[in-house]
Amino acid sequence: ATGDAVIFSGFPISNTGTWSGMGVGYLAEGGYGTQRGLVSFDTASIPSSAVVTTATLWIEAYAYQGTVNLDMLVSTYRVTAPWLENSVTWQSHGSAFSVAYGSTMVGQYVGYVSFDVTQLVQSWVNGTIPNYGIILRGETESGTTRGKIFYTREAAVGDRPVLSVSYRY
Repeated sequence: ATGDAVIFSGFPISNTGTWSGMGVGYLAEGGYGTQRGLVSFDTASIPSSAVVTTATLWIEAYAYQGTVNLDMLVSTYRVTAPWLENSVTWQSHGSAFSVAYGSTMVGQYVGYVSFDVTQLVQSWVNGTIPNYGIILRGETESGTTRGKIFYTREAAVGDRPVLSVSYRY
């Protein structure tokens, strides 16, 4: 990852670009509210004429939020505006996303989960959509605390988000 952060509806002008974890879902305690994770990757080295055969976002869940560790559907969305890791906030990007590109049920146990983002990465590579990254949203964004926490690029090597891309040209 070249950048990542978590944004909170309850702290609309706070930046968390240096945190080693990003929550997705809803965190009632402390007034954090809805939380979404942003992550970006550099795809400039892939030739614009390439056909992306597979693109998978791998991100490691390491904890949960709430009284019970339940499965939770997490979805990836296309970010629709540029952002910087050390300045992005809920106010600047809480609604800066478009259609979902892939969803995965994040289970009760820690470990890497994968999201198929092949169509999105192909659009970045051929230039039909600007590469502003991916936003992660949990199915629960209000009410009772329920969320998953993922490692960011500030975590130890081996725990960081990875975009794995296979292509031909």
